[in-house]
Amino acid sequence: MQMRQSGIIEQLQRFSKWIVRATRARTSDNERVLVISEADHTPIGRLCKRLRWELDYAADLQIALVNLQNRTFDVVIYDQHLPNQDWRLAVTSLAASAPLSSILLLSPRGHPELWNEVIRRGGHDILSKPISEDGVESTVALAMARAKSSRSRSSRKVSTA
Repeated sequence: MQMRQSGIIEQLQRFSKWIVRATRARTSDNERVLVISEADHTPIGRLCKRLRWELDYAADLQIALVNLQNRTFDVVIYDQHLPNQDWRLAVTSLAASAPLSSILLLSPRGHPELWNEVIRRGGHDILSKPISEDGVESTVALAMARAKSSRSRSSRKVSTA
């Protein structure tokens, strides 16, 4: 069982590296990330700058929802520990407001029960704290690819209808 798990982990790591390379090759001006947090997330900022992704910040859910009405974001990162805000409601609201965006929960703990709840509420993954630039790059690049794929499938459905 242990060897099987390590094999799966190795495959996921190889896939994440492939996604990062593919995303770097396709970087364009319209790739956007929205971070909803009061904290400073310098690794996310450095990553976005290096890959030429546009980065916006929102201090709370209400500001983020207004931003989502005005612009399209590929990836939305919500900080689980924003004061006076319920992350469960936030993930559900973000998923409903931006169905083609990848919603990530920024959390200091990434256990399977939390991941399952994020998925049930319409989110896509957990970004673990403390943030490392390598961890951010693989997780956000995978989320970016997922959002681009969703948009592509959505536009094909509209054009064939």
